[in-house]
Amino acid sequence: MLVVQEHCLEMNLHHLLLLLCLCCPGLTEEPTPGVTNASVPVSDEEDTTEAHNCRTQLVSTEEQRSLGGAIEQLGLQLLENLPIVSQQPNVILSPLSVALALAHLTLGAHNETENLLLKALHAHNLPCYHHILGGLLAHFKNTSLEVATRMYLRPGSEIKRSFVEESLARYQSRPVPLVSVEEVNQWVENATNGHISNFLERIPHGVVLMLMNAVYFKGEWQTRFDPLETSKGVFYLDNKNSVSVDMMKSFQYPFRLLHDPELKSQVASFAFKGNTSFLVVMPLPGSGNVSSLLPKLNISDLYRRLPQEKIMHVSLPKVKLQYRQELQEALTSMGLGSLFSGPNLSGISDYPLRVGSVRHASTVELNEEGVKASAATVVTTLRSISMFSVNSPFLFALVDDVSLVPLFMGIVTNPAPDNDRMSNDDPLVNGTMSDQPVSVDNKNSNNLFTERAACSAPTADSLSDVERPRAAERMKGTTFLLVIGVILRFCQAQSETEAEESMAEEEHVELFTTAQTKMGAATSDFGYNLFRALASQEAGNNVFLAPISVSAVLTQLSMGGSEHAQSQLFRALRYHTLQDPQLHDTLKNILATVKAPGKGLSTAARLYLSRRLRLKQEFLALVEKQYNVRPKAVLGKDIKEVNDWVSQQTGRKVQGFLASNFPRNSGANAVSAAYFKGKWVTRFSQSGAMDTFQVADGAPVSIPMMKQDNYPVKMGVDSDLKCTIAQIPMQDDVSMFLFLPDDLSSNMTQLEESLTAEFVQDLSMTLLPAQVSLTLPVLRLSYSKDLLPLLGDLGLSDWLLNTELQKISPQPVKLTSVNHKVVMEMAPEGNQYPPSSSAPTHLSYRADRPFLYLIRDETSGALLFIGRVVNPTGLTI
Repeated sequence: MLVVQEHCLEMNLHHLLLLLCLCCPGLTEEPTPGVTNASVPVSDEEDTTEAHNCRTQLVSTEEQRSLGGAIEQLGLQLLENLPIVSQQPNVILSPLSVALALAHLTLGAHNETENLLLKALHAHNLPCYHHILGGLLAHFKNTSLEVATRMYLRPGSEIKRSFVEESLARYQSRPVPLVSVEEVNQWVENATNGHISNFLERIPHGVVLMLMNAVYFKGEWQTRFDPLETSKGVFYLDNKNSVSVDMMKSFQYPFRLLHDPELKSQVASFAFKGNTSFLVVMPLPGSGNVSSLLPKLNISDLYRRLPQEKIMHVSLPKVKLQYRQELQEALTSMGLGSLFSGPNLSGISDYPLRVGSVRHASTVELNEEGVKASAATVVTTLRSISMFSVNSPFLFALVDDVSLVPLFMGIVTNPAPDNDRMSNDDPLVNGTMSDQPVSVDNKNSNNLFTERAACSAPTADSLSDVERPRAAERMKGTTFLLVIGVILRFCQAQSETEAEESMAEEEHVELFTTAQTKMGAATSDFGYNLFRALASQEAGNNVFLAPISVSAVLTQLSMGGSEHAQSQLFRALRYHTLQDPQLHDTLKNILATVKAPGKGLSTAARLYLSRRLRLKQEFLALVEKQYNVRPKAVLGKDIKEVNDWVSQQTGRKVQGFLASNFPRNSGANAVSAAYFKGKWVTRFSQSGAMDTFQVADGAPVSIPMMKQDNYPVKMGVDSDLKCTIAQIPMQDDVSMFLFLPDDLSSNMTQLEESLTAEFVQDLSMTLLPAQVSLTLPVLRLSYSKDLLPLLGDLGLSDWLLNTELQKISPQPVKLTSVNHKVVMEMAPEGNQYPPSSSAPTHLSYRADRPFLYLIRDETSGALLFIGRVVNPTGLTI
């Protein structure tokens, strides 16, 4: 509460301001020119000429003030639309930060999307908006406000060079690789001088680009408050309630005070050193709440009418507040809802993008010395993927497009009345118009309809020569129904209200709720990160990993490190988010679960330590007690002992683990191995026949294949990743996910970059059943690699230089190798034959070209195996 005493009269006022304005007088002392709401497209030629003129002209004071007025209007609109709830009774934001984020997005927006953004920014009367705002950022470098900008780009994603160059020229925003949420949060924390930490909880899967900025202000009062005068005072929440707060007080304080009869408020301005000030607007008792002021507020006009400073008695609350808010709902209310559904962001990428979120965080601290305030805003863009599947009762009409005469109409409740009814085991079977990257089949029709095929039956490329003629006839009928369905759905979408659209907004659902599934997700994400690093190093080659065994041995190693070393290893292993006091017990339980006999997996994970080290027995005993394996002291040449142990642990399936001795002067050597041969739920009846496998940049090769008609799988198509995805069930709740690129020219890098535990869990929940003619290679593969050079890519470069493994030995212990070997067999064996059918399915899924696959334990979600098959010849054990 602000209390002033003038002519010995003390005024006890009831409401605190709601507005904190860190205002540059040069931007706000004059009235803001009126803002036009016109939305006039600009031609490319005019736009180019205008951009050139903007870059060559100096920014005038009038233009700066117009920009200040535009940012003010944006801030007031946000304040009107942001909720005030009991959990967050205060609203704090930086309109400058939000404006900068939206303006940055506008650089990549075209047509209606660009016009809507400019309108929301109140920029249509500012032809050189980007030039003026960019110049303002340069101006702030000489003030007490710090502004930082950055673009985070998902590795493997492509954005246009013109957008990158414009971002750098306008807003000094450079693209950097999006590595982890921790790196993003650290950047925000550094840019806000430690005031905003843990800005983001997670990086959503499918993210392409994050446009981010952070601002930090530190202003020192021209006249400080004496800390000795600060004491408890009353802050009136309303006419009935109040709270006790610390009040900073001064009996002789110079500031500017205005009694505004139109606003029925007191307006006070407190000067900082430099050209900034702190503005307070507080309604008079009984004149309404602060929200009622927003439609009438004009900060520029208030500054113009403020009188000269007077010396008065002042009481000002000492506060330290923070605020975090997703702005999607507020921006939608301001006319920007299309950003989150189907915007035109073709200036950023040729791939369809949408805005997934606009997140804002801010803090403000008022104390006797001055004010500290900070904010961060991020606009997250995602791949825009939509799906439409006619898999439930519908109405159709065959319409003449010229006269709009309905030639035929009907209602379809069962497209296959002669087929037996089946119960719906999957509650998601009716999910239509989803944002998930899937296209699904109807169990009764045995047709897979994909976005890639424009809602048609499977493409001819996916069918055999014998199947193509019959499939073409089937496509005519199914295409008719689908086109009618699309027309009806489009017409329905046109009449949906904004309220209905908001109800359909995507909400984040917690996918991992137990300690075991959270650990499964952590080990999986570690595995995907490690696989990406390996795949990048081995570009164009076959690569394979069993991440669960690598996690196991590095976790054993972490038990020998200092608290700092353990923290670094846990971050790389993705354990740092678990908050699991029983972490080792949870991992031990998962390892026991995934090695159950029916799952087909056996692993070996052990530390081999140099005999020159004086090993601490308590460490050896601790690891043995926790993981039933004791780290072993060996000489560098004792490879037979190592190979024999790995062979014994994997049922004699992984032979010759080490081909050479451990490195000279070795310290700690991490050994991990795995063998997998799971059984399919449904066996293959045809196996061993030679067939062709297409190889990129080479002649097709001949390999043994296994094939089965009417094979039950779950399928989907991701048109953005340009691949078809199949989930094939295996015995004992294990699944194989197979990602088959559309053609040989498809780059698998973007697919590899998209893999996360959350993404795969989404697939497991949303891929839908199909019966296909399934053809897979018969593989027996072996792969070995020293993974040590890849650990730097996981954020362990500094740790490798100083491992701090003092719990292992009083001597320095260096990690000298992370040897890994996997063996896998993909054979036709299964528990049951496929369901009998009078005719084979006309949908074909042939893994006859490079593909990516993973083996996943469905109970825990743990990633057991992952591989990229580029050329299967030479993989035989």
